[in-house]
Amino acid sequence: MNQHYMSNVTIQLLAEEVFLSPTYMCQFFKQETDETIIEYLTKVLIEKAKDLLKSPDLKIFVIAEMVGFENATYFTTVFKKITGVISGKSGKVCK
Repeated sequence: MNQHYMSNVTIQLLAEEVFLSPTYMCQFFKQETDETIIEYLTKVLIEKAKDLLKSPDLKIFVIAEMVGFENATYFTTVFKKITGVISGKSGKVCK
């Protein structure tokens, strides 16, 4: 998941990769990590976005698209929920 975060990762595809049913894989992942696959993947996307935010040349909507969000407003909402800070227009992280 960490390596293919930009591609359209689905639970079905992940389950096929590890030869498990989607339901069992989700239950197993939650049991082992205490978070859902979607929660984990969202954190991975936000971590990648934080790295990209260090570049002053990249706009928020570009970063959002680069990490798999189709909507920059939704990306900003998720970013704030995960990190507790708002990503600024200039590509810097604002508190």
